[in-house]
Amino acid sequence: MVKTKHLKVPETVERLIIVSDLHGLVEPLEAMDRILADIQEEFQLVASGDYFVNGAYPVEVLDWVRSRAGEFAILGNHDEGAFGAPEEDFPPYTEEGAWNRLDDARREYLTQLPHILELDWKGKRIRITHDLNPAGERVSWKARVNAVFEMFADPERDLVTCSHTHFPFVREKDGALVANTGGMSNLLIGHKREDGGVDPKGDEDVFQPDPNVSSTFLSVCIKEDRLDVRIERLHYDIDKALKTLEELGHPNLENLSVMYRTGVCWC
Repeated sequence: MVKTKHLKVPETVERLIIVSDLHGLVEPLEAMDRILADIQEEFQLVASGDYFVNGAYPVEVLDWVRSRAGEFAILGNHDEGAFGAPEEDFPPYTEEGAWNRLDDARREYLTQLPHILELDWKGKRIRITHDLNPAGERVSWKARVNAVFEMFADPERDLVTCSHTHFPFVREKDGALVANTGGMSNLLIGHKREDGGVDPKGDEDVFQPDPNVSSTFLSVCIKEDRLDVRIERLHYDIDKALKTLEELGHPNLENLSVMYRTGVCWC
């Protein structure tokens, strides 16, 4: 069952900062904190899911979300997948390891989060989701832009934001505006095939490498009564993050390194 929560954003807020797919990494949060410190106007941070899996710090990431976003946060598929994991010794970069490191208060915060936020902000209606639409349909994390847009487009909302695919975009068509946050942990611009080729996630027919792969988030403000949605880039210390995972013996370290640096996933 899809859980939806309705919230009113305070009138004093001038900007929404929407982040997603933190995936257990603290290094992007350190970089994000520096960015947030430079924002002059009042803002509300919104966390759009997937706080666990791959990174070494699930507790610290959830604490950051709880502190920065509070009730303006939703569940991602990996967060919900962690619920009720068996009490065994799993590494922190797994769903089970994340759940077993949470105390009761953190578990209560996580489990009460909705799948979808419906925000009312200065007369604008904004829907925040990770991978689910209100009908309960899930978008594939490998989906390309057109499929993602069609899944979430809703002309009755001024904006719908989604995450999960790690591919950022802002698209408006037939009265519907959809934006994807991309991801704080990493961008995904392609999926590697068994034959060695790469399938692009964007609109292009042939995959094109990006020499400036970075993390991303969304910045939303209102200009002349219209929503201005922008994809913002963020760079963090990837070497530091990978070093920690190496010390933990992460089984997919080499693949993660390629994905973080090139945006191409091995699966």
